[in-house]
Amino acid sequence: MPSEAQARITINKMLGDAGWCFLPDGDGQRENVILEHRLSGRTFSPNADLGKDFERAPEGFVDYVLLNTDGRAVAVVEAKRESIDPLTAKEQARAYAESLKASHIFLSNGLVHWYWNLRQGNPVKVSRFLPLEDLGKASEWRPDPARLASVAIDENYIAVSQDSDWLTYSAPDRKTIQVNKKIRLLRDYQLDAIRALQNAAAKGKDRFLFEMATGTGKTLLSAAITKLYLRTENATRILFLVDRLELEKQAERNFREYLAN
Repeated sequence: MPSEAQARITINKMLGDAGWCFLPDGDGQRENVILEHRLSGRTFSPNADLGKDFERAPEGFVDYVLLNTDGRAVAVVEAKRESIDPLTAKEQARAYAESLKASHIFLSNGLVHWYWNLRQGNPVKVSRFLPLEDLGKASEWRPDPARLASVAIDENYIAVSQDSDWLTYSAPDRKTIQVNKKIRLLRDYQLDAIRALQNAAAKGKDRFLFEMATGTGKTLLSAAITKLYLRTENATRILFLVDRLELEKQAERNFREYLAN
């Protein structure tokens, strides 16, 4: 069974690829990674032996501490062997991070990696470790779910993104322009879905599931939600997943059409 030490070989490389430095280099970069940091205020046997299996280390040793340019802890990394879900270390890592006044956590077993910004909700799966500058940007970003609920959504929410003059047209002109420019109006059930999301977000929820049949406008609804999150600065980037290549091209085309402005 692969040990945690083997997982750390992968983690070390990934940290290096992200610009984290274990030893000072010839270019003047200072080390900004501390290994096996012992938290103050914890007591351990003076003969404690970490050995090759770091999971047997006494509680209170942080696997990795990542430092900012001032030498202060900005993130902790908790490592597990490949056979263990790294999320099992979630609460332990939170305690370590809070003790060090760090707001970022990485959980990894060498195969699966999670990033957790303690100020912004739950861990998210990632494919790489973030460099120091990205952690700084993440710290500056302050999403506010209350802003999601403050936006009034009506059938014209996407239409005004397709044509910024949409609301100035007369009713007869709108009918002609809607056909010529393929203006999309949100349907009642789509409005209900968005408002349900707004209400749930206002109550602190950050995960939402919509079940929709084929042909009911899933991409249009997704575009409306994307606009809502970006305009309220509750997201800086949004990932839209498809299960077939042709759907990727179709979705990109539709998003460009729906969110032209």
